[in-house]
Order: sequence, then C-alpha cells, then structure tokens
Amino acid sequence: MIAEVSSTPQISYQGIGWLLMGLGAIAMLANQMDDFFKRRQGKEQEPPNGELHIALEAHTEAIDELRKQFKEQRDKRDQEIQDIYERMNTDRAFGEEERRRSSSAIYNKIEQTRVEVESNLNDVKETIRVLPNEIITLLKNTNKI
Repeated sequence: MIAEVSSTPQISYQGIGWLLMGLGAIAMLANQMDDFFKRRQGKEQEPPNGELHIALEAHTEAIDELRKQFKEQRDKRDQEIQDIYERMNTDRAFGEEERRRSSSAIYNKIEQTRVEVESNLNDVKETIRVLPNEIITLLKNTNKI
C-alpha cells in the first residue's frame, strides 16, 4: 500500500501546455464565429450627425412654438376670465343701483299713498265730526225730534 501511495502519477507539464493551447484555440474560434454572425446581421443605419442636429433643431422649434401657443391661449383665457369678473362686478353695481332706484320709487309711492290716505282720513274725520250736527238738524226740520 505504501508503494501505491508513493507511486502517484507525476503531472505532465507538456499535457498542461497542450490543454491550455486547445482552450485558447476554442476561445479564438468562438470569438471569430461571433464576429462572423455579427457581420452577417449588419449594423443598424444611424443618421449622420448633421441630420441629427437638424432634427433636434426642428423638435426644439416645435416645442418653443407649442409653448408660445400655450402661453398665448393661457393669456387669452386669463383675459376672458378677467373680463367676466369685471362684467360681474359692473352688473352687480348696476343691480344695486337699480335696486336703490326701484326701492326709492316704491318708498316715494308709499309716501304719496300715505299722504293721500291721511288727507282722506282727515276729510272723513271732518265729515264724521259734522255729521251728527247735520243729522240733528235734519231731524229737527222733519219734526222727528
């Protein structure tokens, strides 16, 4: 048994060299095949840098134009809203003035009616005050009293 343990095979340096060389050849072959398939597929066409710059400028101009239009529309809407508020305030002020005039006219009419009623009431009071004397005179003239 001791003889078997001591007789382990010696590592062959020449075999390791051939093994490394084989692995390197396989790696090189895999790399060449990968390059071959990539060349067969072709590259995606990329636009030249000048075209990219032109496209970027066009997009930038379009965005600026949209922002300008948006700002104009927003300003227009803000002005319309401001006009509506002003009209509402004007209408409110006009309505208050109209209510004042209307209520003033109503109060004037009420005052005129009160004066007329008071005048008529005074006439009725005067008539009532004089009426008993007239009734008595009438009764005396007809000899009923």
